[in-house]
Amino acid sequence: EALELFRPDFISRSQGRVRKMEQRAMRFRALRRAEPDSRRLEKTCKRKRNCTTPDPLSGRLNKKI
Repeated sequence: EALELFRPDFISRSQGRVRKMEQRAMRFRALRRAEPDSRRLEKTCKRKRNCTTPDPLSGRLNKKI
């Protein structure tokens, strides 16, 4: 109530920020719905690290003689 009386500009700016965030969330959801499943899988595969497969001979280096 005090903000309503003394700082109405603060409230209006806050409401504007909330509206912008809601619009961003709606756009994000719409893009995800429009995106085909295969593209989603493709993106998750790209995120994975490309690790090299270990050489079977390299295991000998760690063993004690």
